[in-house]
Amino acid sequence: MPEMDGIETTRQIRNRVGNDVTIIILSVYDYSEIEAEAREAGVDEFIAKPLFRSRLTATLKNIIEGKPNKEAKNYLSNIETAENGKEAVEKFANAPSGFYDLIFMDIHMPVMNGYEATAAIRSHRKYREKQIPIIAMTANAFAEDVVKAKNAGMKEHIAKPLEMNRLCEIMQRYL
Repeated sequence: MPEMDGIETTRQIRNRVGNDVTIIILSVYDYSEIEAEAREAGVDEFIAKPLFRSRLTATLKNIIEGKPNKEAKNYLSNIETAENGKEAVEKFANAPSGFYDLIFMDIHMPVMNGYEATAAIRSHRKYREKQIPIIAMTANAFAEDVVKAKNAGMKEHIAKPLEMNRLCEIMQRYL
């Protein structure tokens, strides 16, 4: 984030509201180098972008059930994440037809951005067989960003930081 990174943001949240709020860092970057510092600051979980339903479900279920954080990575066998937009498209193209039910797509990713990745997925024959909802997930929260995401073929737009009620509403609508 431009003025304060995720770890410092977590510290500020913890200082103001304590430990009653679950904090999940959602990032396109590998968090392994900062994991210890982030957990010390109060981060509960990490999710790599783009955010896929199976990974989100596993993480939320892990948090609700109070399972140790280390189990989140292996909670479900069908977790799919991608480091960049090109990899997301490749995973979609190589997965069995109907494998995905919902795709959360970050807009700012390396190699191929979320708009380009969405266009590539939407043009794929598997998408034409089953139109999987693609949801924009981004810090870009202006009205024109919502319009741009929808014009790119995304069904919804979720601004960061994520509002769990909005996230759950969207998941209920499309799943």
